[in-house]
Amino acid sequence: MPAAKRSEIIAPSSASNQSDAADFHAVLKQLNLAPVSAPSSQPPAFKFWRTQPVMTLHDTLSSSQDHGYCDQSIPKSKVRATPLKLPEGFAWSDFDITNPSEANELYKFLAAHYCEDSDGRFRSDYSLEFLMWALTSPGYVADWHVAIRHTSSGKLMAFFAGTPKAIRIHDDIAPSCETNFLCIHKKLRNKRLAPVLIKELTRRSNLQGVWRAVYTGSSRLPTPVATTQIHHRSLNTKKCVEVGFAYCPPNMSLTSLIKTNKLPDATSIAGFQPMQLHHVSQVTTLLNTDHAKFDLALHWTEASVAHWLLPRSNVVDAFVVVDVGTNRVTDFCSYYHVPMSVLNHPQHTTIYTAQSFYNVATSVPLPDLVRDLMVKAKANNMDIFSAADIMNMDEVLAPLGFEAGGGHLHYYLFNWRCPQMTRRNVGLVLH
Repeated sequence: MPAAKRSEIIAPSSASNQSDAADFHAVLKQLNLAPVSAPSSQPPAFKFWRTQPVMTLHDTLSSSQDHGYCDQSIPKSKVRATPLKLPEGFAWSDFDITNPSEANELYKFLAAHYCEDSDGRFRSDYSLEFLMWALTSPGYVADWHVAIRHTSSGKLMAFFAGTPKAIRIHDDIAPSCETNFLCIHKKLRNKRLAPVLIKELTRRSNLQGVWRAVYTGSSRLPTPVATTQIHHRSLNTKKCVEVGFAYCPPNMSLTSLIKTNKLPDATSIAGFQPMQLHHVSQVTTLLNTDHAKFDLALHWTEASVAHWLLPRSNVVDAFVVVDVGTNRVTDFCSYYHVPMSVLNHPQHTTIYTAQSFYNVATSVPLPDLVRDLMVKAKANNMDIFSAADIMNMDEVLAPLGFEAGGGHLHYYLFNWRCPQMTRRNVGLVLH
């Protein structure tokens, strides 16, 4: 999809702050950043993406054999050794997510500048614990946490992160960079800093011998390998209606809607229990076996399963179904936490979303497994359960009362050509 951190932004008031502001606007002028023009009826030119190793909107590939790098990898000795030059007034900054002060700076930056809905009602509010989880997976590369600061104030102005993962595209497994948290200060929006961040992260990943990347976004760029839609299911119906996330259908009262959306008080599947460390090996096998049927998927290791899927308070919850006779893990389900700030509401400040993560059903129907997962999410005070219609999830959406959200989520591959995939053939979830 496309996905940062921040020090507190203080409006200029004192003489020194006014000087900072003047410096800042001088930098913008030096960047030759023109204001965004009025919307045009012409299709976007994608000037930046025409220079990048991505498929064009007109490419048609016919078979899974017709795939590979857009640009062949080059020796690391040929990769630029120094960061891209920034205009005076901006500087690249090393960023240490394991430093509590910098982690808190990142949290505040994202909370103020990242992923706000088009109506200005909701904004993602990833917790500190979530950011640590997302950015410190096994083998993470600190240099892939790319930051830009304003030199005179030290303020964080932009951030972009890459996470190394072994990703299989059709039959090809290779180290890849999963990108996330592309966030730019609101004063610099639409000022062409995103291409600079993308080029710099590309350079840094190339230095590590990684030549392809995967990312998601709501905007249609050249060129989606797959397109999905997010669906939502209210768990706390009253709160969802009050904040405007859900609405009562015509001729239905709120009381009736609450009754319609009511979940069982307890799970129904025998052997359904929280995932624990001793389940990791079996869950790894279960995931890799199930995901072999998808065209885009992670190659799971026990280390990656332990990091991404073992339950962490307010970050990720995962459950297994254990056969009581054989003590074998037969099914797995999980969600991760995405709180959203509710903006300008007189009563509510946060709405808690459980985002479907990875689910594998072999002994029970998938809708039954996900229903029990939602029961646990509701018991954990989640307000909404959201799921993309990838993998086999379209089997559960209608039976469990999900409704389609607005817009679509596009999956993209950087420096990799392959035929487009149906959403059911996507087995990869990006945060």
